Amino acid sequence: MAAAVTGRTVVVRHTPRRVHLERALYTGAALGLTILPNTDPGPAAVAAHTAIFAAAGIGTVRAWRKAAEPDTGLLRTTMRVLPFLSAAAVDAAALGLPGWGWDAVIAGGWWASMTLLVPLSRSGRPLRRAAVLLETIETPGTDDDGEDAKDDGEDEFTRTIRAMWERAALPGDTRLYKVVRHDPDGIDFTALVKAPEGKAVPEFPTRDIAAVFDVHEDTVALAGSRGGPGWAEITVTPDAAEAARSAPQTEADWWAQTIGRESGAAPGSELTGKADRPGVVHYFAKMTDPAEPVRINAHKLCTAFGIGTDDLRVFVTDRGNEFLVSVFDTPPLAATTAATRDLIRPDERGFFRIGTAYDGRPVNGRLYLPGGAAHALLLGASGSGKTQLVVLYMAADSLDGATVWAAAATEDAKLRLAGAHVDRLGFGTLYMVRLLRAAVALLDIRGRMGEAAGHDWIPGARDNPYRRISLYLDEFNAATRCPEYGAEITELAERISIQGRKYGIGIKVSGQDGKVEDGQTTTMRNQLRQNGRQVTLNVGDMDAVRRAFNGLISSDDLPEPLPQEYGGTTLTLQEIADGVEDPEDSQGIGGIGWVVRAGKPVLMRTLYIDLGGDDRDQILTGLFPAAPGRLTAEETTSLGELLGDWNAPAPEPDEGDGEPDRGGETRKGRKGRTVRRHTAVRPPKAHDRVRVFLDMMPGADLDLAVATLTGLGLTPEEITAAYRDITRT
Repeated sequence: MAAAVTGRTVVVRHTPRRVHLERALYTGAALGLTILPNTDPGPAAVAAHTAIFAAAGIGTVRAWRKAAEPDTGLLRTTMRVLPFLSAAAVDAAALGLPGWGWDAVIAGGWWASMTLLVPLSRSGRPLRRAAVLLETIETPGTDDDGEDAKDDGEDEFTRTIRAMWERAALPGDTRLYKVVRHDPDGIDFTALVKAPEGKAVPEFPTRDIAAVFDVHEDTVALAGSRGGPGWAEITVTPDAAEAARSAPQTEADWWAQTIGRESGAAPGSELTGKADRPGVVHYFAKMTDPAEPVRINAHKLCTAFGIGTDDLRVFVTDRGNEFLVSVFDTPPLAATTAATRDLIRPDERGFFRIGTAYDGRPVNGRLYLPGGAAHALLLGASGSGKTQLVVLYMAADSLDGATVWAAAATEDAKLRLAGAHVDRLGFGTLYMVRLLRAAVALLDIRGRMGEAAGHDWIPGARDNPYRRISLYLDEFNAATRCPEYGAEITELAERISIQGRKYGIGIKVSGQDGKVEDGQTTTMRNQLRQNGRQVTLNVGDMDAVRRAFNGLISSDDLPEPLPQEYGGTTLTLQEIADGVEDPEDSQGIGGIGWVVRAGKPVLMRTLYIDLGGDDRDQILTGLFPAAPGRLTAEETTSLGELLGDWNAPAPEPDEGDGEPDRGGETRKGRKGRTVRRHTAVRPPKAHDRVRVFLDMMPGADLDLAVATLTGLGLTPEEITAAYRDITRT
């Protein structure tokens, strides 16, 4: 502890640790200056003498340049150069003096001088140089100032702080009161600022307060006071700031400086915990403001952990104002899990496993809900693994005893492999529309069967009058663009999505994009989502991702598009500059996509089915049951010709075998599509609807037609007139 006295003011000064360290260095140097001149003049000794004189020369040049433009730093520079200059002088004198006695005397004198000068040349603390600053403060002249300046019982530190505040002459004529020193040996303090009576404390920028005490702005805080607008509280903590900088950095500090800062990956967040698990480290964090939502910048977060964005190794799970960051050693989705019958067998609630989430938890699909059959929406671009997912659903449906009908707009060799294990599977828009006509007809047939049994289809009931049936429509959007059958496919599929569930009919729509305006109606898509599950594999760019999740999750939770590949070796910049060959060991993203849990997209990977290997037939046989589900005899009889050969060519209009009249000229329809008109007389809309209905339900009477078609844009009168015109009754 040391004290500097100026006039009547005594400033207590704390000696920093680095001063003690420098004194120890001077002690060692003094011993060296005693011994060095008395050693043999070998290469080492010559090098040591040369270093001493070189340091003195450099210091002299620096002081000379500083003296060319004298300022407040000249004295400090001179004091810092003095140890080197004086050491060179001592060394030169010792070389000329005989024996070592005088060498020790002058080296000791040098040591004593330097140890006394260290606090002046090295402290660097403005508040510890307060005595020097106080010399420039004018002597109070007014009576009020004199009353403030007299000894009021406060200690020297408090009076010094007040004097520095008054010297700064900040606006508002404010004064400092109740200066509280945080540590008796430190310079950190808290003080109250008081404005003149009847005035409020002005809004001082923290940089102005920092300038008063010559400290960094980050060490100053200004807050309001319970005393009202006429009072404020300032806190100045340079000691605490230096201690924090010199102390070992904790992970909480790293988080605050890297991730939680205003421009960080999760601004306003703080680290609350950490858990190390084999292959993964979990970081628990929360927002400091409970009302502030979690905001994550995925790119910045990956960069903070030194991981590439496309590595698929950093994942975030948020719950309210808390979130979890999981950092994996290797991409967790790189591992594949082969599908087996035991894994995909549905439980009593209709759940079955379709894949694994990034955190290792199972991801489930669902075949039915308490209120009836479930739907599904399966999206994925070419090469995304969508066909494997569709086959996975088919196998689970079959294991549950359901009847599976599948139709794809275009030929798919992998999907055809499943044809031997389900009731019906075919390709083309004509096949799809025939499938849908039969399914719509089943609505009425099953309605009569349920009335006779006393109930419709109920999950788990042993006395269900018919089996659950699943309709798979692959490349549905492409099918709806067919000029011949597209409009009818859209209409029939929408009706099944609305009415089919209670009759045990679920619909699984798959395609490459989630465009509603390009095939699915809004009503149909909402039914698929609300009464089923959506699985989104790789759909392409950001626009496609946005369409896929539109209306399903918040825009803030919209995931980034999947990379073309992930994992693999990342070359360093030096390796790239050296021309090291890229190992090309990245992995594809087939089977990787998202499911939605609690309104959040969760990255997952579907179970793997090898549909390209030589043993694919054995693999499928191991997944599907021995015999596929079939319709009941009553359903088969009632459907009649609607269960004919769905692969048969389209009949000519005059053959009358149940196909609607599609011949004749063409015209441009909605969005420029080519639509064929009927030949002869163009019938009204009611004629088209009634004709389609009678094609699906041969022999249906007028009452059934009116009951079925009323509410679909037709009045009973229009239906009656069209029915009688077509049947001539």
